[in-house]
Amino acid sequence: MRKRLFSMALCVLFALTLALPARAQEEEEFEREITISTRKDFLRFAEKCRLDSYSQGLKVSLKADLDLEGAEFEGIPIFCGSFEGNGHTIRGFCVTSDGSGKGLFRYLTASAQVRELNVQAQIHPGGTRAEVGGIAGSNSGSIVRCTFSGEISGG
Repeated sequence: MRKRLFSMALCVLFALTLALPARAQEEEEFEREITISTRKDFLRFAEKCRLDSYSQGLKVSLKADLDLEGAEFEGIPIFCGSFEGNGHTIRGFCVTSDGSGKGLFRYLTASAQVRELNVQAQIHPGGTRAEVGGIAGSNSGSIVRCTFSGEISGG
């Protein structure tokens, strides 16, 4: 009888140790926040946005103006979170690759929000050139108090 109780207790303990990290991971996914202060921070963020799961529930706060001139940057692939520009400007990039959905953000999902951001760029894609914009190529979310200056050409 003792062996059986001991075995059951070990099973319960094991189950609890598995549940705790899972709970911590769930909380981390819903309470993630990052700040972007440098060009390197921004480009790393853009690279991570290749999968929509990265930016789900993510709060991004821009803390400085950024100049992307000369950077290999063709837009943030997909964004689902909240991007607070804090009145800062992202400038100096040029999008020229073929395709659709071209802009600072290529695709903003329905849950995405971009606020108080200024963008200065050249958006001149080749190919089909459908869904081209300064802030977002394709927007299903919300863009609030943002500005764009530069040139855009599209289909």
